[in-house]
Amino acid sequence: MNRHDLKHPHRELRALLGTRFSTDSAVRDAHARDASYHRGALPDAVAFPKTNAEVSEIVKICAKYSIPIVPYGTGTGVEGAVVATEGTLCIALNEMNSILRVSQDNRDATVQAGVTRLQLNTHLTEIGTRLHFSVDPGADASLGGMAATRASGTSAVRYGTMLDNVLGLTVVTADGSIVRTGSRARKSAAGYDLTRLFIGSEGTLGIITEITLKLTRLPEAVASAVCAFPTVTAAVETVIELMGTGVNIARIELLDELQMDAVNKYAGLAYEVAPTLFFEFHGSAHTVAESSEIAGTIAAAHGSGDFRWATDENERKRLWQARYDSYYAALNRRPGSVGYVTDVCVPISELAECIAKTKALLAESNLVPSLLGHVGDGNFHVVFPLEADNDDELAEAQQLSHQIVDIALEMEGTCTGEHGVGIGKRKALEKEHGSAIDLMRAIKSALDPLNLMNPGKVLAEIGAELIAAETGDEAELLTLAPTMDGILTCWKPVRAPVIAAAQKCQIIGRCGIGLDNIDVEVATEHGIVVTNVPAYCIDEVSDHAMGLLLACARKISRFDRAIKGGTWDQNIGPTMRRIRGKTLGVIGFGRIARSIVPKAKAFGFTINICSPRTDPELIQQHGAQKVSFSELLAASDFITIHAPLTPETQGMFGKPEFRAMKPTAYLINTARGGIVDTAALTDALRNAEIAGAGRYVPETLMPALLELEKAYAELKDNPDFQQEFRYYLREYVGRPNPLYYAEHLTEALGGAKIYLKREDLNHTGAHKINSAIGQILLARWMGKKRIIAETGAGQHGVATATVAAKFGMECEVYMGEEDIERQALNVFRMQLMGTKVVPVNSGSRTLKDAINACFRDWVTNVRTTYLLLGSVVGAHPYPMIVRDFQSVIGDEARAQILEQEGALPDCVVACVGGGSNSLGMFYPFYADESVRFIGVEAAGESIRSGRHAAPLTAGSVGVFHGAKCYLLQEDDGQITPAHSISAGLDYPGVGPEHSYYRETGRAEYVPITDVEAVEGFQLLSETEGIIPALESAHAIAYLRELAPKLGKDKIIAVCLSGRGDKDAYTIANELGINL
Repeated sequence: MNRHDLKHPHRELRALLGTRFSTDSAVRDAHARDASYHRGALPDAVAFPKTNAEVSEIVKICAKYSIPIVPYGTGTGVEGAVVATEGTLCIALNEMNSILRVSQDNRDATVQAGVTRLQLNTHLTEIGTRLHFSVDPGADASLGGMAATRASGTSAVRYGTMLDNVLGLTVVTADGSIVRTGSRARKSAAGYDLTRLFIGSEGTLGIITEITLKLTRLPEAVASAVCAFPTVTAAVETVIELMGTGVNIARIELLDELQMDAVNKYAGLAYEVAPTLFFEFHGSAHTVAESSEIAGTIAAAHGSGDFRWATDENERKRLWQARYDSYYAALNRRPGSVGYVTDVCVPISELAECIAKTKALLAESNLVPSLLGHVGDGNFHVVFPLEADNDDELAEAQQLSHQIVDIALEMEGTCTGEHGVGIGKRKALEKEHGSAIDLMRAIKSALDPLNLMNPGKVLAEIGAELIAAETGDEAELLTLAPTMDGILTCWKPVRAPVIAAAQKCQIIGRCGIGLDNIDVEVATEHGIVVTNVPAYCIDEVSDHAMGLLLACARKISRFDRAIKGGTWDQNIGPTMRRIRGKTLGVIGFGRIARSIVPKAKAFGFTINICSPRTDPELIQQHGAQKVSFSELLAASDFITIHAPLTPETQGMFGKPEFRAMKPTAYLINTARGGIVDTAALTDALRNAEIAGAGRYVPETLMPALLELEKAYAELKDNPDFQQEFRYYLREYVGRPNPLYYAEHLTEALGGAKIYLKREDLNHTGAHKINSAIGQILLARWMGKKRIIAETGAGQHGVATATVAAKFGMECEVYMGEEDIERQALNVFRMQLMGTKVVPVNSGSRTLKDAINACFRDWVTNVRTTYLLLGSVVGAHPYPMIVRDFQSVIGDEARAQILEQEGALPDCVVACVGGGSNSLGMFYPFYADESVRFIGVEAAGESIRSGRHAAPLTAGSVGVFHGAKCYLLQEDDGQITPAHSISAGLDYPGVGPEHSYYRETGRAEYVPITDVEAVEGFQLLSETEGIIPALESAHAIAYLRELAPKLGKDKIIAVCLSGRGDKDAYTIANELGINL
């Protein structure tokens, strides 16, 4: 099963966990990473189990659907062990936070994995024990996470690491089995040591859900001190000698001079800025005094200053808090920086040399790292404060980390003493363990055969490193070629010079159809395999082409009326009679073309193929004949294009080619853009040089679209229809609504006068009701009894439910599962009005998928059902219908601004998602060339991140939902998921009209991020007492840049498309407020 087809697993997980299963973007974002620099993607969902049984059921569901799992504790790790990747489910263990048992006699405790170290120790104090859990990594990490990473900390020199302090575990394995390892006995010789196998496995072998821990009695006496040294080497040699005496030392920590300076400034302390040791001694009063004296003597022999003792509990806590805050103190040295941390551990005898070599290496760096560590057991850390998003600094820090690891490994040390491997140390692990890695892989494969348990962590994924060429031009490929074992290309050519330079290359793959951009002969001479890797389903594309072909064929005769009823079985006979003997010209002979040929032959076509590089005998074997391009143009009644875009095919259909075609011919183009000159095609259609061209819709939608087109054409100018439409807009919707001068917002921004078109005051609280009224009247005139609709933010769904209730029609609204969670209030409003809300679980579970579901329903039930689309998207005539009904917004605004200001606005601004509010606002001003149109798109996390919903800013031309438009897509035409904080804007396309405005330059389009939108939301709320929808907040946010630039003599009219009560929970989450 495709990992991203989450319909069924999400349904099962929600049934299991209820509200403890979330697909909310804020929740997913909070569980996507740890404290490291590593970044991945948002998990698809987050589950919050409370019991072993729930974890087991979650894992079984994930195994059933092959969904990767990332377990999550508190996210304090620094090597990316819990960083999510696309398609994963995060299992957050923080609600498994019960302390199950404490035994004072046996000095042990059993806890759930989400219990933190401080939580356990606080509990032990509260119940009156003299026990504590001794492993102390500094951060208040979860005990499950500490076991999973084999953590240690400042007290490991006396009390040991997690490896030494865990007696047993409860683990849920990859098949959902619940396994208990170890026992409460302090020693055992029974079987393999599974406890130690899972400790440090970082969730790659199973999920630790319970831990039985050793507890330690609190010491009778404690003494803490700091002591400065002239050099790091003197401090380290003190440690080595002291550890050799066997003194009763509990903690011994090193901070170099840079780190001490940082600690002083961060914590307001006044320690000497020099390499410094932090000491702590535990035991009886006598042993603590004796150990302190021995330590002082040894330190003095190495040139130390005096010991500075922490004389009371508060001072001792302050001293060690300064040590625990060292990481943040290091970052404070460079305000705004982000941290990169590495750690290594060596035998204590090698520690001085290892640190000396490390310090010498760091001294040559352009960075300013500091060094600290648990030197009593040979473990130290280096902290690099890096400029955020500075790739050069990150690369330098990574290179230094690799070199530090190499130094440690040369001294028989390890690449990590306590941070774990995660993502950051995978290659270092291979260096350290060599062939033992194969044994680790065998264990991983045996316990997790589907590789679903935290994949990609600890052990590097098996396979080739993928390097993306920035341009794919031949010069760049020539540079990369000598290092390549294989090459994948989509449209870029791979020619003889590149192949000759790729001496290691074994395979070249084409992601797409055909191999005509690869020099196959030269590759074969070099012994390189050339293969084709289709990027999408051949049959679906060929069926689409055939659907368009038959749609055109059915229009050959004006007297074929069977199309009106959608009864294709009655129509197929006449259609076949009309096309039998007609000639189909196919350009290209790749897999799609070969799939079309037998289907077309079944309808009686004579088939000609134009494919210069294909053997004529191969074409004949498929029952077709090879012809030249000119012969194909002259002879074909229908032409369908299935060739890749190459220099040879670029613009191959222009004005001369259309003139060479039959005047009765039809062109079917389902290939990439660039082959057909669209302007020339438009002229050819207008001048009747060809008969027609196929729409970008499946055959099954044609009858419904043609029926709708005819009905709207008849009613558009019908005075009775228009009178009824205006009546309901006035009496039911409450129009006209105000064009309101936002005085305080204008003053706050210090520029142009700002007017708000108050669509938020409509009945239902948004502009969507305008089109919903018009379309339900159209549906009633057409005799439909049932209404279906799509919705994203829920406002169109509410509008549709409202008019369906008003006019007494059955109504179902399709809504993406993710949007249902984000807009629960609107779902409830729809249900109150008797509408059935149908969850859509496919794809990204947002607006685009809801539209898909609507189309499927409509095709099946077209006789009784009207599809009430809310956006200016889809196939003709929908964009025109929605735009026309929404134009009441701009019609009113234009008249109102002329009345109030005596002039037109300088700028009209609106948010752009599906495009209904913006085109409703823009269209009536279209002929007013002095009025600038500015459409504000959702930049999501950022355009650069790729997680946005800005097709006009960063998309490309393609076909989506039956229309050619700008959309978010991969190179091979696959739709890229859109992202926005606003459910109404995360649509990956934008419809044909906005695309036209962009192409002609009539409108400008700008992106606004999620963060900026929230700021815009707050700005309007605070300045005008108007709480806008998050969609409109994007437009408000852009005013902060636009208004000051225009100056105070200019006028801006903004469409305030809806009110923001639906977004209250989203905004509260963004602001950290728990409603």
